[in-house]
Amino acid sequence: MGLAAALGVVWYYLRETKSLGFPYNNLLPGLRGAAVAAVIFILAGPIWHKQTIVGTLGRVVFAIDTSESMSLTDSSPGGGVETRLDRATQMLTGSDASPGWLEVLSQTHHVDVVSFSSGSPYLVWSSTEAIGGDEPGQLASAAIAALVPLGERTDLASGLAMSPLDTSASGVNADAELANRSAVVMMSDGRDNRGTSAAEVATRLASRGVAVHAIGFGSSDERTDIGIVSVERPESVASDGRLAGSVLVKQSGTKKQPLRIRIESGGNIVWQETIDAGGDEASENRGTDERRIAFEFDVQALTTALQEASGRGVQRGTVVLELRAVVDAVEDDIATENNSLDFRVAATTRDRRLLILDGSSRWEIRYIRNLFERDPAWDIETLLFGPGTDQPTVSRGTDPGQLPNSSEAISKYDAIILGEVPPEQFN
Repeated sequence: MGLAAALGVVWYYLRETKSLGFPYNNLLPGLRGAAVAAVIFILAGPIWHKQTIVGTLGRVVFAIDTSESMSLTDSSPGGGVETRLDRATQMLTGSDASPGWLEVLSQTHHVDVVSFSSGSPYLVWSSTEAIGGDEPGQLASAAIAALVPLGERTDLASGLAMSPLDTSASGVNADAELANRSAVVMMSDGRDNRGTSAAEVATRLASRGVAVHAIGFGSSDERTDIGIVSVERPESVASDGRLAGSVLVKQSGTKKQPLRIRIESGGNIVWQETIDAGGDEASENRGTDERRIAFEFDVQALTTALQEASGRGVQRGTVVLELRAVVDAVEDDIATENNSLDFRVAATTRDRRLLILDGSSRWEIRYIRNLFERDPAWDIETLLFGPGTDQPTVSRGTDPGQLPNSSEAISKYDAIILGEVPPEQFN
């Protein structure tokens, strides 16, 4: 507009100055056109910016929870019906009325968006990296809007550990200057029921100077949800022994009420208990709605049935018990998918065999041998050889007191403990 007005003024005044000599016939219209253009430029207020980046920009990592609980809708004063995930993504992408955080922060920071639930987290969008063939910073709204809350569990620690700022797993030291200008923003409803402690990862990041922020989604009138969080049990048990462990049950959004918990095997109930309305003391101290229920039952009948089903002539050293922990749903339970959890336990049908090798009868070896010999489920064999023992040179073979001389012979042991054995006797 300024240039067009200046040309118009010059053309108009050239008619009056055409009688003057050069250069005055062009100078006077040019000055008047420049004055008009300057007035328009001043009124429009254009500013010429030049941005110079010194050093490395700070980094902001947004970790979005995409577990099933983020698909819930919460009551709000505005009467909105958006899910928790919708509200989180709208903060990042913005709307027609106002820009989102990604658009604003991308001008001054490196920004990443990470999605996590119960599996491996992945990078959804980045202002600096190309994802799926797109240029860095492109299609932020489309990529984030495509997020679907389908995760069966929530591992808050994985969202923090996925951050490029947390390099503890790889053993690489993060740049201290970059860490001091970086932040991780966790966007979740806070339901953490898998993995390690998110607080420990956040503390580790904070020790490196990385700021960790949490934005919670939910409402004061949390809806009813009963579910199995985890089952703690040993990996193996003797075939004629008893399996002992605990079931971690959550009960949120409702007053604590009696719950019926059971463990099934092939549709048959092997253990069950009805717990009263009170939670355990540990849960109350943690301020959570989780309750830990101990269980113990005999597995001999289960292992016998599995051995009989294996067929004649088939002998198994270990059978796998397929078990399921179940909690009965209550009224208005919004998510019945988490009311059961499958788990497995190996039942050994023979005594465990342990081989102890050492170059002398030290007190550590005697202690370990006596410890395992008191357990009837273990068969212990000790072999001492080397200078100062009755057997200076190791003897190889299949007889008692000999070191197994083949892969088949060595495979009959479940564990081998190596002490200070003479290395020169091995090739």
